[in-house]
Amino acid sequence: MAISIKIEGIPRAMAFITRKKLGVDTGITEGMIKGGNELKDEVKESIAGNKAEPRSVDTGKFKRSIKVGTSATSAVVFSDVEHAKYMEYGTIHIPERRHFRNSMERNRQKIVDITKNIIKRNLITI
Repeated sequence: MAISIKIEGIPRAMAFITRKKLGVDTGITEGMIKGGNELKDEVKESIAGNKAEPRSVDTGKFKRSIKVGTSATSAVVFSDVEHAKYMEYGTIHIPERRHFRNSMERNRQKIVDITKNIIKRNLITI
């Protein structure tokens, strides 16, 4: 005596799962880009004195230097000017201004929500 079991629809189910995973992966990447740009704008506003931190604009070089780099799963907001670290962390002559750290704290949930909403949108359209 033998019992045979046949499961139908596995290829369709696997294709469905693959599409959903692609939607999540794409959503994370899009979220990192959009969230990184939001954070970059927030840091620039902070440097300009439009947030809680003291204004840090003299020539405008620091503010113009704020950039964002993204990968599939992360975003980095940074400045490549030498004095950026002194502005952020302070020195014995300059008090810390925390433009990057405070901006991140103020926007952490917003960036999470942006990414979640993009993922949800992608999953609905698949």
